This record gives sequence, structure tokens and C-alpha cells, in this order.
Amino acid sequence: MARSAQSSVAWAAPIPAPATLLVVALVGLVVARHVMDALAAGGFFATGLLVDSDSWTRVQRVLDLRQGAGWFDETVLRLDAPSGLSLHWTRLLDVMILLPALALESALGLAPRDAVLLAGAWVCPVLHGACVAAAVHAARALWTGTGPVLAGLLVAGNPVVGGYSGFGRADHHTLILLAELLALGAAVRAAAWPADARGAAWRAGAFGGLGVWVSPEALLVAAPVLAGFGVLWVAEGARGLPPGGAAAQGLRASLGFTLAVAAGVLCEHPPSGWLGGEYDKVSAQHVLIGALAAAVFGAARRVAGGPARRAAMGGAAAAVAAGVLLLLRPHALNASLASVDHGAARFISMVSEMRPVDLSPVSGLLGDAPVALAATPAALLVLALAAPGWRREGRLAAAVPLGLALAATLPATLLHRRFALDLAAPACLLAAGLPVLALGLRRPELRPAMALLGMAVAFGTPLLALLGAAVAPARDASQSVAFREECGATALAATGRRDRSTVAPGSADPVLLANTINTGPELAWRTPFRLVGAPYHRGGGAITDTFAFFDATDDAAARAIAERRRASLVLLCAPWPNEEAAAASLLWRLRRGEAPEWMAPVDLPGAPAGVRLFEVRPPRPDAAGTQAPSPGG
Repeated sequence: MARSAQSSVAWAAPIPAPATLLVVALVGLVVARHVMDALAAGGFFATGLLVDSDSWTRVQRVLDLRQGAGWFDETVLRLDAPSGLSLHWTRLLDVMILLPALALESALGLAPRDAVLLAGAWVCPVLHGACVAAAVHAARALWTGTGPVLAGLLVAGNPVVGGYSGFGRADHHTLILLAELLALGAAVRAAAWPADARGAAWRAGAFGGLGVWVSPEALLVAAPVLAGFGVLWVAEGARGLPPGGAAAQGLRASLGFTLAVAAGVLCEHPPSGWLGGEYDKVSAQHVLIGALAAAVFGAARRVAGGPARRAAMGGAAAAVAAGVLLLLRPHALNASLASVDHGAARFISMVSEMRPVDLSPVSGLLGDAPVALAATPAALLVLALAAPGWRREGRLAAAVPLGLALAATLPATLLHRRFALDLAAPACLLAAGLPVLALGLRRPELRPAMALLGMAVAFGTPLLALLGAAVAPARDASQSVAFREECGATALAATGRRDRSTVAPGSADPVLLANTINTGPELAWRTPFRLVGAPYHRGGGAITDTFAFFDATDDAAARAIAERRRASLVLLCAPWPNEEAAAASLLWRLRRGEAPEWMAPVDLPGAPAGVRLFEVRPPRPDAAGTQAPSPGG
């Protein structure tokens, strides 16, 4: 179908396409909004603090690289002490932080540590702006008039996207969203105009592969992009669809995906690891996925016959490809969760973003669900309303990659709310068309009212959370506000620097065992201590030891853990409401001041109430002058 068909949409009002200046202004407003948040009381410029554990770990990883760590070294030595924490993250975001940090060092004379921190604080707001521009570009293949700008506004105002993209958050999820938006925009073009948009198919696959390079969770969008060409191949020639070319486009997209993930493997693994497989990081299995998809589409190009024959042959080829993948990589469908051990599984069950979306009447449907789903109801409505018009005008193919991506990300989000960010990509692109559809109604007198209603549905769903907050019972603020000093990081840093001044130069930093794993990365950055616990699925052993140490009712077992981890200090953070532990556990005995004889309280001036620090005393020497074995050791 000719590209000019896009301009013949009868139901779209004749509003000019967005000017470049308008898009630039929109991107600038998004970044400015994050800067204003950073300038507010409690923001980054007032506190110098990043938002969450992942952000602290990210800047530590970048600083390690800046200070000489190996490119392929994925171990963060300041976590999971004493051996260090192996991370599954990739280097793309690291480079996006490191290069500006080097520029800040050169231009402003900042120390590497300060430059990395500032660059890390900035990266996600800038990426959020890039996502807005990508949404506008992607939507121009789908909507005329105001639709592209509305798509950018939806990405700008999406509460989940905004939460992941705030100033002071150095997180790769916004980079994943950027790759997904670019992939979907290219896929729509490649699907709608297979004869004229061959390059778009390559880009669709390559951007999907780029997302997988950042994190395998991008397969939630990349896989539907590839599968969409298969659906179009089976149905090609039907009313509203191009008469051919889908298999060739699928082949191009698969090869683009394969090349992108292969580049990721080469950049993220040393040569000895090129043929290895890591479920939670771009690896050879993702190259295999792309190669198998390319083989299926290559075979599809040679299949003749009607839709039924194509469906049978294509389904058989896809089943064989899936069987080969699962034979070689049995846990491929589990992605990152395949790398979770028992210790980390206990932690993951407590992570809020890994829990299902709450669909209960008040706290869910008027709270959590509208925030997580955002533009999704409007997107589903658009698919239902626009499909007949797209079929009449020969543009139904444009809906296939977006519809499949929505079908993949919506149930994933309902099961694990962290995937709401991936859901935002197809949902925002589709929902932007609701007001556009209203402006194309046959009765002009209804257009303004229906366009406003469409805007309300597309943009207003998250506002239901405000209604839920108004009718929900009041909650104790201490349960909903994270205390930035819950572990006394400022006091701990001062004490650590004072005590560190008496330690011989070149010796390793002391190891601190804290009763919470969530603040481990922040303490590792802000204090001169290495930490044991950290909230990562590859650190299951450290998570297990942290829980076992503080849950212990046997002092010998607790001491054995402290010695194995070479912990010289034990930290109790301020108690949280509903903190659970047995009365005889070491945690509650320490809170009551009943420390075992091998632990001694350490003065911690300026620490918040409830924060306590203890020194782990070395084993006493025996009569021969050697150290006696520790109890239970």
C-alpha cells in the first residue's frame, strides 16, 4: 500500500502535524518538571541523595569503572561482602552516565565521585524527554492532527514513567521504554507499508534488540513486534491488510534484532562467555531467539497457499523453533527469574513492584490499578473503535504490533506491577488516538464534547487514585513515608571516617552487617564500609545470611555468619511498623539492649532514635596465645 494512504484518513480532523519546535518545547517541559522536583525541599539539590537502592548501586558501578575496574567486571566489591556482588546489568546506561561525568570533571573540576553522582542524577529525566520525542515520532505513523502530540503528553504524564524517570534516579528502565517506543514506531511503519518501509523493519528489530541488550524484560515488546509480522503473513491479503511482504519484513526485523543482541553479547561478555548463557542478561540465547525467528520467516517466504495453509505451516515452524530454544535453554521463558535462588526468592516476594496490581474495590480500583494501568483503558477502547475504519482504509496492519504488545504487557503488569512501564509504550501510542477519533465524527456538533471526553478517558484514569485517597481510611504517615535517615547514614559516615583514620592505609574497608538489605547500596556509597546485604536476585547468599543472622536464636550460629562474612560491625536501623521477628531472635534482643558477649555497643552521635551500632569482638586468644575457635565455628 502506498504511504500516501496515511493522509486519506477520513475520520481524522485536518489539524497540522506537530512542528519540531512544539516537540522540543514539550521535551523541555518534561525535563524542567523533573528539575523543579529536584529543587524542592527534600529533592536532590537539597539533600544530594539519590532515590533508591538501584540508583546508588548504579553510580557505584560507574565510579568503579571510572576508577579502573575492568569493562567486563560485573562485581560490585562494596556489596555482598567480602566477595562482592555479581550484577546482571549491562554497560549501556553506565556509558550514558560516565561520559557526562567525564565532561563535568573537565569543565567544572569536579571530583570523579561527585561528577558520577551528578551525572547519574540527571540521566533519567533526560531519557524521559527522549521518550516523549520518541512517542511523538512513533505516533505520527498512526495518527494525524493532534494525535502525536497527545502521545508525547501521555508519556510525559504517565505516573509510572514519571516515577522511574525522576531526578536522582539512575535506572535503566526508562532506557528500556525508549527502545520499546522506537521499536513500536518502526514496527507500525514496517507493517503498514511493507513495500516502502524496508528500513523500518530493520529498525523495529534493532530497537527491540537494543531494549533486550539493556534488559531481557524488553522481550515483552520485542517478541510481539516480531510475532506481529507472522500474524500479518498468515492474514495478508485480507481486507484492510497489505497483500504481501509481511514475511520479508519479518525476516528483516528478525535479522535486525539478531544483530543488535549479538552486538550486546560482544560488548557485555568477554570472548570466553560469548557462547554462554545468562537468563537475566543479554547472552547467546537471545541471539538464538533472533536467529530462529529469522529462520522461520525465511521459510515462510517460500510457503504458498491460502491463510489456512500459511497458519499450519507457520505454526509448525514456530513450534519447532520454540522446541529448539527450550531444548537448548530450558528456562528461557522465565527470563531473569530463572536466576533467582532460594534466598533471593524470599526477598523478591516482599518487593512491591513484583506484586500483582491491586484490583480490590477501594485500594485497588481507586488506587493502585489506575496508576499502573493509566492509559490502558483508553488504548483498549481505541482498538475497538478504530479497527473498522482502519479495515476500510487498508491500515489495519498498523494495529497488529501495538495490539500484540498490549496483549503481552497487560497481563504481565497485572501479575507484576513493575511491567507497567513496558505497558505504557503501546498504551500511550494507542490512547492518543481517542480524541482524534472524536474529532472525526460525522456529526460536527458532537466533536468538541466527545474530544474532551476522549481526553478525560486517556489522561484522567490515574486521577482515580486521588479519589481513592480521599475515601480510603487515613494511614499512619510513618508507614507510607520512607525515612531517608532510617539507618543513620549521616552519623554512620561521620563515625566511619573518624574510625577509618586509625586504620592502616591500603587495608580493605570494614564490613558492616545491617538488618535491612534495601539500604545496603546507599550505605555502601555514603559510608566507608562494605555491606553484606543488597536487594538483588544474584545476592541470594547475602540475603539469606542477613535474615539468618538477625533471626537467630542461637548466638553461635549468628557469630558463625558474622565471621564468615568478616563483619566487624552490626547495624540496627530504626524499627519499621509491624517489624516481624521472634522475641528470642538476635534482632529483638539487640533492640532490648541484650547483646551477646561477643558484641559491644558503639557510640553513634547524631543517629536517629532506634538506630544502634555494635562492634563484633574478635575471638579471645586461648592459653597458648592463639585465637580460640569461635562458638559454633
